[in-house]
Amino acid sequence: MGIPLYIQEHLRAAAMQRGRLQSTQVCPKCKQRGRYALKTYDGVTVLECACGQFAATKGFRVRIGHRGRDLHIYHTQAGKRFASLEESQAALETIRGEIKRGVFDPDLWKPTSPLVWENYLAEYLAREASRVEVGEISPATLRKKKFWAKHLAGLNGNNLRELQDAQIRDFAAGLAYLAPKTRADVLQELRHILAEAVYWKDIPRAPRVPGVKIDRKAPPWITQEKQEAILAKVPREHRPILRFAMQYGCRVSEACNLTWGQVYLAEGVLVLSGTKQRRDNPLPIVHWFETWAHMQPKAMPHVPVFTNPQARNEAGGYTPDFLRGIWNTAAEAAGYRIKLKNATRHSLGNRLRRDGWDEGAIARMLGHSSTQHTRQFYVDTDVELLREKLLRTHRVHTAKNSDTTS
Repeated sequence: MGIPLYIQEHLRAAAMQRGRLQSTQVCPKCKQRGRYALKTYDGVTVLECACGQFAATKGFRVRIGHRGRDLHIYHTQAGKRFASLEESQAALETIRGEIKRGVFDPDLWKPTSPLVWENYLAEYLAREASRVEVGEISPATLRKKKFWAKHLAGLNGNNLRELQDAQIRDFAAGLAYLAPKTRADVLQELRHILAEAVYWKDIPRAPRVPGVKIDRKAPPWITQEKQEAILAKVPREHRPILRFAMQYGCRVSEACNLTWGQVYLAEGVLVLSGTKQRRDNPLPIVHWFETWAHMQPKAMPHVPVFTNPQARNEAGGYTPDFLRGIWNTAAEAAGYRIKLKNATRHSLGNRLRRDGWDEGAIARMLGHSSTQHTRQFYVDTDVELLREKLLRTHRVHTAKNSDTTS
Protein backbone atom coordinates (compact mmCIF):
# COMPACT_ATOMS: atom_id res chain seq x y z
CA MET A 1 0.00 0.00 0.00
CA GLY A 2 1.44 3.38 -1.05
CA ILE A 3 1.85 6.48 1.08
CA PRO A 4 -1.42 8.48 1.23
CA LEU A 5 -1.48 11.57 -0.97
CA TYR A 6 -1.98 14.01 1.92
CA ILE A 7 1.12 12.58 3.66
CA GLN A 8 3.15 12.92 0.47
CA GLU A 9 2.15 16.58 0.26
CA HIS A 10 3.15 17.06 3.90
CA LEU A 11 6.56 15.50 3.27
CA ARG A 12 7.10 17.72 0.24
CA ALA A 13 6.28 20.79 2.30
CA ALA A 14 8.67 19.66 5.03
CA ALA A 15 11.38 19.04 2.46
CA MET A 16 10.97 22.59 1.20
CA GLN A 17 11.72 23.87 4.66
CA ARG A 18 14.85 21.77 5.06
CA GLY A 19 18.15 23.45 5.57
CA ARG A 20 19.28 26.84 6.78
CA LEU A 21 22.04 29.31 6.11
CA GLN A 22 24.96 29.82 8.47
CA SER A 23 28.29 31.60 8.59
CA THR A 24 31.62 30.54 10.08
CA GLN A 25 32.54 34.19 10.62
CA VAL A 26 33.28 35.28 14.19
CA CYS A 27 31.04 38.16 15.22
CA PRO A 28 33.33 41.13 16.04
CA LYS A 29 30.80 42.40 18.58
CA CYS A 30 30.01 39.38 20.79
CA LYS A 31 33.06 37.28 19.68
CA GLN A 32 30.82 34.25 19.01
CA ARG A 33 30.73 32.04 15.93
CA GLY A 34 27.79 30.42 14.15
CA ARG A 35 24.87 32.14 15.92
CA TYR A 36 23.29 33.60 12.78
CA ALA A 37 19.72 33.73 11.48
CA LEU A 38 18.07 35.33 8.42
CA LYS A 39 16.41 38.68 9.08
CA THR A 40 14.74 41.09 6.64
CA TYR A 41 14.79 44.87 7.06
CA ASP A 42 13.01 47.10 4.51
CA GLY A 43 13.13 44.33 1.95
CA VAL A 44 16.83 43.60 2.51
CA THR A 45 17.71 40.13 3.85
CA VAL A 46 20.81 39.70 6.01
CA LEU A 47 22.31 36.90 8.09
CA GLU A 48 22.26 38.52 11.49
CA CYS A 49 24.11 37.42 14.64
CA ALA A 50 22.02 36.58 17.68
CA CYS A 51 23.47 39.62 19.44
CA GLY A 52 21.68 41.82 16.88
CA GLN A 53 24.76 43.99 16.29
CA PHE A 54 26.37 42.40 13.24
CA ALA A 55 25.47 40.79 9.91
CA ALA A 56 27.78 38.17 8.36
CA THR A 57 29.81 39.28 5.36
CA LYS A 58 31.65 36.03 4.57
CA GLY A 59 32.04 32.38 5.54
CA PHE A 60 28.57 31.49 4.23
CA ARG A 61 27.48 27.88 4.18
CA VAL A 62 24.36 25.75 3.80
CA ARG A 63 23.56 23.35 6.61
CA ILE A 64 21.05 20.66 5.78
CA GLY A 65 19.95 17.31 7.16
CA HIS A 66 19.68 14.51 4.63
CA ARG A 67 19.14 10.82 5.27
CA GLY A 68 20.40 11.00 8.82
CA ARG A 69 23.46 13.08 7.91
CA ASP A 70 24.22 16.64 8.95
CA LEU A 71 25.73 18.21 5.82
CA HIS A 72 27.68 21.46 5.59
CA ILE A 73 28.01 22.81 2.06
CA TYR A 74 30.39 25.68 1.31
CA HIS A 75 30.62 25.62 -2.49
CA THR A 76 28.52 25.87 -5.60
CA GLN A 77 28.29 22.83 -7.86
CA ALA A 78 31.03 24.44 -9.93
CA GLY A 79 33.35 24.15 -6.93
CA LYS A 80 33.40 27.89 -6.23
CA ARG A 81 33.11 28.94 -2.61
CA PHE A 82 30.02 31.01 -1.73
CA ALA A 83 31.06 34.64 -2.12
CA SER A 84 27.82 36.19 -0.90
CA LEU A 85 24.63 35.53 1.01
CA GLU A 86 22.75 35.56 -2.28
CA GLU A 87 24.88 32.71 -3.67
CA SER A 88 24.31 30.58 -0.58
CA GLN A 89 20.56 31.34 -0.69
CA ALA A 90 20.40 30.25 -4.32
CA ALA A 91 22.25 27.06 -3.47
CA LEU A 92 19.86 26.28 -0.61
CA GLU A 93 16.83 26.69 -2.87
CA THR A 94 18.45 24.45 -5.50
CA ILE A 95 19.19 21.79 -2.91
CA ARG A 96 15.66 21.93 -1.57
CA GLY A 97 14.36 21.44 -5.09
CA GLU A 98 16.68 18.48 -5.67
CA ILE A 99 15.55 16.88 -2.41
CA LYS A 100 11.92 17.37 -3.44
CA ARG A 101 12.58 15.65 -6.78
CA GLY A 102 14.67 12.94 -5.09
CA VAL A 103 17.81 13.75 -7.10
CA PHE A 104 19.94 15.45 -4.43
CA ASP A 105 23.52 14.13 -4.42
CA PRO A 106 25.82 15.69 -1.76
CA ASP A 107 28.92 14.61 -3.69
CA LEU A 108 28.01 17.01 -6.50
CA TRP A 109 28.34 19.89 -4.05
CA LYS A 110 31.84 18.95 -2.91
CA PRO A 111 34.87 20.83 -4.24
CA THR A 112 37.35 18.55 -5.98
CA SER A 113 40.40 20.79 -5.86
CA PRO A 114 43.25 19.37 -3.72
CA LEU A 115 43.85 22.93 -2.50
CA VAL A 116 40.48 23.12 -0.78
CA TRP A 117 41.32 23.00 2.92
CA GLU A 118 39.56 19.75 3.89
CA ASN A 119 41.18 17.93 0.95
CA TYR A 120 44.61 19.40 1.69
CA LEU A 121 44.30 18.50 5.38
CA ALA A 122 43.30 14.92 4.54
CA GLU A 123 46.28 14.58 2.19
CA TYR A 124 48.60 15.97 4.87
CA LEU A 125 47.37 13.42 7.43
CA ALA A 126 47.85 10.63 4.88
CA ARG A 127 51.49 11.72 4.42
CA GLU A 128 52.00 11.81 8.17
CA ALA A 129 50.54 8.29 8.48
CA SER A 130 53.09 7.04 5.95
CA ARG A 131 55.87 8.56 8.09
CA VAL A 132 54.71 6.39 10.99
CA GLU A 133 55.19 3.29 8.84
CA VAL A 134 58.87 4.11 8.24
CA GLY A 135 59.51 5.17 11.84
CA GLU A 136 59.97 8.91 11.20
CA ILE A 137 57.25 9.85 13.68
CA SER A 138 55.53 7.85 16.39
CA PRO A 139 51.90 6.65 16.42
CA ALA A 140 51.36 8.92 19.42
CA THR A 141 52.44 11.93 17.36
CA LEU A 142 50.03 10.94 14.59
CA ARG A 143 47.20 10.67 17.12
CA LYS A 144 47.95 14.22 18.28
CA LYS A 145 47.91 15.47 14.69
CA LYS A 146 44.53 13.86 14.08
CA PHE A 147 43.20 15.48 17.24
CA TRP A 148 44.46 18.91 16.13
CA ALA A 149 42.98 18.32 12.66
CA LYS A 150 39.50 18.08 14.19
CA HIS A 151 39.82 21.68 15.29
CA LEU A 152 41.53 22.75 12.06
CA ALA A 153 38.39 21.60 10.25
CA GLY A 154 37.03 25.02 11.17
CA LEU A 155 38.77 26.22 7.99
CA ASN A 156 36.84 23.79 5.80
CA GLY A 157 35.46 25.29 2.61
CA ASN A 158 38.41 27.64 2.09
CA ASN A 159 40.79 27.38 -0.81
CA LEU A 160 44.35 27.24 0.49
CA ARG A 161 45.49 29.94 -1.92
CA GLU A 162 42.70 32.28 -0.86
CA LEU A 163 43.42 32.20 2.88
CA GLN A 164 44.27 35.66 4.18
CA ASP A 165 45.70 36.92 7.47
CA ALA A 166 42.26 38.19 8.53
CA GLN A 167 40.64 34.77 7.98
CA ILE A 168 43.34 33.05 10.03
CA ARG A 169 42.94 35.65 12.76
CA ASP A 170 39.18 35.04 12.85
CA PHE A 171 39.74 31.29 12.95
CA ALA A 172 42.21 31.63 15.83
CA ALA A 173 39.75 33.82 17.75
CA GLY A 174 37.16 31.09 17.33
CA LEU A 175 39.38 28.63 19.20
CA ALA A 176 38.87 30.48 22.48
CA TYR A 177 36.94 27.48 23.82
CA LEU A 178 40.20 25.51 23.99
CA ALA A 179 42.72 25.64 26.82
CA PRO A 180 45.67 27.95 26.01
CA LYS A 181 48.15 25.07 25.56
CA THR A 182 45.79 23.14 23.27
CA ARG A 183 45.01 26.29 21.30
CA ALA A 184 48.74 26.95 20.91
CA ASP A 185 49.29 23.38 19.69
CA VAL A 186 46.49 23.63 17.11
CA LEU A 187 47.81 26.94 15.78
CA GLN A 188 51.37 25.60 15.72
CA GLU A 189 50.17 22.66 13.62
CA LEU A 190 48.41 25.10 11.29
CA ARG A 191 51.61 27.12 11.05
CA HIS A 192 53.51 23.93 10.19
CA ILE A 193 51.02 22.89 7.48
CA LEU A 194 51.15 26.34 5.87
CA ALA A 195 54.96 26.27 5.95
CA GLU A 196 54.84 22.88 4.23
CA ALA A 197 52.54 24.36 1.58
CA VAL A 198 55.09 27.09 0.89
CA TYR A 199 57.88 24.50 0.74
CA TRP A 200 55.96 22.45 -1.84
CA LYS A 201 55.11 25.67 -3.72
CA ASP A 202 51.38 25.12 -3.26
CA ILE A 203 51.11 28.72 -2.04
CA PRO A 204 53.50 31.65 -2.59
CA ARG A 205 53.44 32.77 1.03
CA ALA A 206 51.88 31.61 4.29
CA PRO A 207 49.32 33.84 5.98
CA ARG A 208 50.30 34.96 9.46
CA VAL A 209 49.15 32.69 12.28
CA PRO A 210 48.79 34.53 15.61
CA GLY A 211 50.57 33.18 18.66
CA VAL A 212 49.14 32.22 22.01
CA LYS A 213 50.73 33.38 25.25
CA ILE A 214 51.21 30.52 27.68
CA ASP A 215 52.46 30.83 31.23
CA ARG A 216 55.24 28.26 31.20
CA LYS A 217 56.80 26.65 34.22
CA ALA A 218 60.13 24.93 34.26
CA PRO A 219 59.53 21.21 33.62
CA PRO A 220 60.43 18.61 36.25
CA TRP A 221 64.00 17.36 36.31
CA ILE A 222 66.15 14.92 38.26
CA THR A 223 69.75 14.72 39.44
CA GLN A 224 72.44 12.49 37.95
CA GLU A 225 72.14 10.21 40.97
CA LYS A 226 68.45 9.61 40.26
CA GLN A 227 69.19 9.10 36.56
CA GLU A 228 71.67 6.37 37.48
CA ALA A 229 69.17 4.76 39.88
CA ILE A 230 66.60 4.49 37.08
CA LEU A 231 69.17 3.42 34.50
CA ALA A 232 70.15 0.52 36.77
CA LYS A 233 66.59 -0.83 36.32
CA VAL A 234 66.83 -0.71 32.52
CA PRO A 235 67.82 -3.95 30.73
CA ARG A 236 71.54 -3.72 29.92
CA GLU A 237 71.06 -3.85 26.12
CA HIS A 238 68.89 -0.71 26.18
CA ARG A 239 71.12 1.44 28.39
CA PRO A 240 73.47 2.98 25.75
CA ILE A 241 70.82 5.04 23.93
CA LEU A 242 69.41 6.33 27.23
CA ARG A 243 72.86 7.26 28.52
CA PHE A 244 73.47 9.09 25.25
CA ALA A 245 70.22 11.04 25.70
CA MET A 246 71.30 11.96 29.23
CA GLN A 247 74.74 13.13 28.10
CA TYR A 248 73.59 15.25 25.15
CA GLY A 249 70.06 16.22 26.22
CA CYS A 250 68.80 15.52 22.71
CA ARG A 251 65.19 14.95 21.74
CA VAL A 252 64.09 11.33 21.94
CA SER A 253 63.56 11.16 18.18
CA GLU A 254 67.07 12.54 17.54
CA ALA A 255 68.66 9.73 19.58
CA CYS A 256 66.53 7.14 17.78
CA ASN A 257 67.36 8.52 14.32
CA LEU A 258 71.12 8.97 14.84
CA THR A 259 73.11 6.97 12.26
CA TRP A 260 76.82 6.26 11.90
CA GLY A 261 76.87 8.63 8.92
CA GLN A 262 76.28 11.44 11.41
CA VAL A 263 79.16 10.42 13.70
CA TYR A 264 82.66 11.63 12.71
CA LEU A 265 84.97 9.96 15.18
CA ALA A 266 88.19 11.23 13.59
CA GLU A 267 86.97 14.84 13.86
CA GLY A 268 85.37 14.27 17.26
CA VAL A 269 81.99 15.59 16.09
CA LEU A 270 78.48 14.17 15.83
CA VAL A 271 75.58 15.86 14.03
CA LEU A 272 72.05 15.65 15.34
CA SER A 273 69.36 16.13 12.69
CA GLY A 274 65.61 16.13 12.47
CA THR A 275 65.23 18.93 15.00
CA LYS A 276 62.10 21.07 15.07
CA GLN A 277 64.07 23.87 13.42
CA ARG A 278 65.03 21.53 10.52
CA ARG A 279 68.71 22.27 10.78
CA ASP A 280 71.67 20.17 11.83
CA ASN A 281 73.15 20.57 15.29
CA PRO A 282 76.87 19.58 15.44
CA LEU A 283 78.13 18.64 18.91
CA PRO A 284 81.48 17.44 20.30
CA ILE A 285 82.09 13.74 20.92
CA VAL A 286 83.30 13.56 24.52
CA HIS A 287 83.09 11.62 27.78
CA TRP A 288 81.13 8.37 27.84
CA PHE A 289 79.99 8.46 24.21
CA GLU A 290 83.55 8.93 22.93
CA THR A 291 84.72 5.77 24.71
CA TRP A 292 81.62 3.76 23.77
CA ALA A 293 81.65 4.77 20.09
CA HIS A 294 85.31 3.76 19.60
CA MET A 295 84.48 0.30 20.96
CA GLN A 296 81.71 -0.37 18.40
CA PRO A 297 82.36 -2.33 15.18
CA LYS A 298 82.41 -0.36 11.93
CA ALA A 299 79.02 0.00 10.26
CA MET A 300 77.56 1.49 7.08
CA PRO A 301 76.54 5.18 7.28
CA HIS A 302 72.81 4.41 7.13
CA VAL A 303 72.90 2.00 10.10
CA PRO A 304 71.47 3.36 13.38
CA VAL A 305 74.08 4.04 16.04
CA PHE A 306 71.80 2.43 18.62
CA THR A 307 70.24 -0.82 17.43
CA ASN A 308 67.34 -2.37 19.23
CA PRO A 309 67.51 -6.17 19.61
CA GLN A 310 63.72 -6.17 19.85
CA ALA A 311 63.16 -3.91 16.83
CA ARG A 312 60.33 -4.70 14.47
CA ASN A 313 61.29 -2.18 11.81
CA GLU A 314 63.63 -3.01 8.94
CA ALA A 315 66.35 -0.57 10.02
CA GLY A 316 66.62 -2.24 13.42
CA GLY A 317 66.57 1.04 15.35
CA TYR A 318 64.58 2.34 18.28
CA THR A 319 61.27 4.19 18.09
CA PRO A 320 60.37 6.96 20.57
CA ASP A 321 57.34 5.03 21.85
CA PHE A 322 59.37 1.89 22.53
CA LEU A 323 62.05 3.88 24.35
CA ARG A 324 59.49 5.71 26.48
CA GLY A 325 57.95 2.37 27.45
CA ILE A 326 61.33 1.02 28.57
CA TRP A 327 61.99 4.19 30.56
CA ASN A 328 58.59 4.33 32.28
CA THR A 329 58.90 0.72 33.44
CA ALA A 330 62.39 1.32 34.85
CA ALA A 331 61.42 4.61 36.53
CA GLU A 332 58.48 2.98 38.26
CA ALA A 333 60.70 0.11 39.42
CA ALA A 334 63.14 2.66 40.87
CA GLY A 335 60.34 4.48 42.68
CA TYR A 336 60.20 7.58 40.44
CA ARG A 337 57.61 9.04 38.10
CA ILE A 338 59.08 11.31 35.45
CA LYS A 339 58.82 11.49 31.65
CA LEU A 340 61.82 10.49 29.57
CA LYS A 341 62.17 13.96 28.00
CA ASN A 342 62.18 15.60 31.44
CA ALA A 343 64.64 13.05 32.84
CA THR A 344 67.15 13.56 30.02
CA ARG A 345 66.75 16.76 28.00
CA HIS A 346 65.33 19.06 30.66
CA SER A 347 67.50 17.59 33.40
CA LEU A 348 70.62 18.40 31.38
CA GLY A 349 69.37 21.93 30.68
CA ASN A 350 68.77 22.55 34.37
CA ARG A 351 72.12 21.06 35.35
CA LEU A 352 74.00 23.21 32.81
CA ARG A 353 72.27 26.32 34.11
CA ARG A 354 73.17 25.45 37.69
CA ASP A 355 76.76 24.85 36.59
CA GLY A 356 76.92 28.43 35.34
CA TRP A 357 76.35 28.00 31.59
CA ASP A 358 74.84 31.09 29.99
CA GLU A 359 71.55 30.91 28.10
CA GLY A 360 73.25 31.16 24.71
CA ALA A 361 75.44 28.12 25.36
CA ILE A 362 72.50 26.08 26.66
CA ALA A 363 70.42 27.05 23.64
CA ARG A 364 73.25 25.95 21.35
CA MET A 365 73.68 22.65 23.19
CA LEU A 366 69.98 21.76 23.15
CA GLY A 367 69.33 23.04 19.62
CA HIS A 368 66.91 25.79 20.65
CA SER A 369 66.08 28.29 17.92
CA SER A 370 66.60 31.20 20.32
CA THR A 371 67.54 32.00 23.88
CA GLN A 372 63.95 33.12 24.46
CA HIS A 373 62.89 29.47 24.28
CA THR A 374 65.66 28.61 26.74
CA ARG A 375 64.50 31.28 29.19
CA GLN A 376 60.91 30.02 29.01
CA PHE A 377 61.94 26.55 30.10
CA TYR A 378 64.53 27.40 32.74
CA VAL A 379 63.21 30.62 34.32
CA ASP A 380 62.31 28.81 37.57
CA THR A 381 65.81 27.41 37.73
CA ASP A 382 67.15 30.97 37.54
CA VAL A 383 65.10 31.81 40.63
CA GLU A 384 66.68 28.94 42.52
CA LEU A 385 70.14 30.00 41.39
CA LEU A 386 69.48 33.50 42.67
CA ARG A 387 68.18 32.07 45.92
CA GLU A 388 71.36 30.03 46.43
CA LYS A 389 73.59 33.01 45.60
CA LEU A 390 71.69 35.34 47.94
CA LEU A 391 71.77 32.83 50.79
CA ARG A 392 75.50 32.25 50.23
CA THR A 393 76.14 36.02 50.18
CA HIS A 394 74.03 36.47 53.30
CA ARG A 395 76.02 33.79 55.15
CA VAL A 396 79.33 35.42 54.16
CA HIS A 397 78.25 38.89 55.30
CA THR A 398 76.79 37.51 58.52
CA ALA A 399 80.06 35.76 59.26
CA LYS A 400 82.07 38.95 58.58
CA ASN A 401 79.79 41.02 60.82
CA SER A 402 80.16 38.45 63.59
CA ASP A 403 83.94 38.69 63.33
CA THR A 404 83.75 42.49 63.51
CA THR A 405 81.51 42.63 66.56
CA SER A 406 83.25 39.90 68.50
